[in-house]
Amino acid sequence: MELSGIRGGEADPVVLDHLGDVLYRAGDAPAASQRWRQSMQRLAKTPGAAARDDFKALRLQLERKLKQAGAGQPVSVAPVAGQDAASEPLGATETN
Repeated sequence: MELSGIRGGEADPVVLDHLGDVLYRAGDAPAASQRWRQSMQRLAKTPGAAARDDFKALRLQLERKLKQAGAGQPVSVAPVAGQDAASEPLGATETN
């Protein structure tokens, strides 16, 4: 998947975070964790990220997701439109 974008050919950390959430919901937890780690790396390379409240919040969310995934726990990912925040991969919850 091509992830080059607006920052010198590297994907934005927010885009990588959301991609990780999508992969997790699709049942690919290892790939999701990889994207979340990439997002953390991009944050570390982003000038001024430490001073931005939105990036501070993203870093904390990424740390939580990686901790949950590393412990084999359900990961709290971004909600899907029309749904509450989900903590299980797609297909892991009962549907009506």
